[in-house]
Amino acid sequence: MKHFFEHHVNEKLPRKYYRDGAVLRRKENHGSLGFLGIIAALRSVFLPDGYPDSVSKDYIYYQGWDTIQAFASSISGSLATTAVLEGVGVGDDTATPLAASLTWILRDGTGMVGRIIFAARCGTRLDFDCKKWRLFADVLNDIAMLVEIITPRFSKDSTLVVLCLASFSRSIVGVAGGATKAAVAQHQAKNHNMADLSAKDSSQETMINLLALLVNLWILPRIANFPDLVLPLFFLMTFVHLFSNYKAVRSLEFRTLNTGRLDAILHELCTNKRVLSIAEGNEKESLSFNIRGSEIVLGSSLSTLQGEKELSQLEAAIENKQTSFIAHRGAAAVVFFSSEARPDDVIESYIKAWIMIRCPTTSLSPQKVLENCRTHGWCTDRIALQTQGFTFNGQDSHWN
Repeated sequence: MKHFFEHHVNEKLPRKYYRDGAVLRRKENHGSLGFLGIIAALRSVFLPDGYPDSVSKDYIYYQGWDTIQAFASSISGSLATTAVLEGVGVGDDTATPLAASLTWILRDGTGMVGRIIFAARCGTRLDFDCKKWRLFADVLNDIAMLVEIITPRFSKDSTLVVLCLASFSRSIVGVAGGATKAAVAQHQAKNHNMADLSAKDSSQETMINLLALLVNLWILPRIANFPDLVLPLFFLMTFVHLFSNYKAVRSLEFRTLNTGRLDAILHELCTNKRVLSIAEGNEKESLSFNIRGSEIVLGSSLSTLQGEKELSQLEAAIENKQTSFIAHRGAAAVVFFSSEARPDDVIESYIKAWIMIRCPTTSLSPQKVLENCRTHGWCTDRIALQTQGFTFNGQDSHWN
């Protein structure tokens, strides 16, 4: 008897068929309708088709920690919602429905304004430093929930202001969290299956929120008579939430060279004369913001040129058709790009400026460093460095 086999992306065991006259019949594998069948069904519901081959290798670690943080955040959110409802007058005989409605509308309006402002100011940075912004969003989210939880402790006159501040913070969280989630999904969608990956992530999140809802239904009635337990429970969930988020972003292994990863690579090169692997570079990437700002400014405007020397550099760059030139200003460097600069030109210019400022005595060649990064698997054909967005050229054909 001749057998035929086929494989499905969500099933571990192949399906076996045999020919019975003019009919092809399926022969059930042992366990296909039992435990393995249940596993296959769960995989099809919660994991992208083709897992693990269709996603990056950091997918399962990230999703595991992300699941834990979502559960903790949902518990904290329920505590905050209870406090907000109390703050707007639920349960207060002196409060009117109109006053509560106006408070809620102004709270939502403040959040809408916050989303627009934050997206305009920080939108492009969310792509390049999504790990930092993801952690920032989670910390801010917990602060906003803490403010909401302590709202009933404020006077009624202060409730509106407090809730608006919390809503403004939550709006920033919404923009930063949504944008960084999209950046992570793009990184993990190995087979360009971002839509499927996002849909399955939504299913995972919905299931976790449903489980958290059941837990909330059990917890909230029990702590209603013990208000002193609210803050300790919130701080416990906040610790779990932040720790899980830290582990989640640390598990991500991006191949692109943003400022944090490139700085870690260059520091290791200057110190130990070796290029970090992708895993090492992501591990050593700083997740904190530099309040003082970067010493290297990329893609600056020509209006910032200073003195005869820098103007001469501009003229020489145009005459020699250079893709960039660097204005060295003491402990800082400003990089100007031509309109012909490619992504690898931008990265190479940053490397050159970094060496100029932080390791001037080294014999490292920017071109050689870039080549070594490519050899170790780093992606150099995509820009992941924040620039000011300006480029120059010698003559605009629309001008006379």
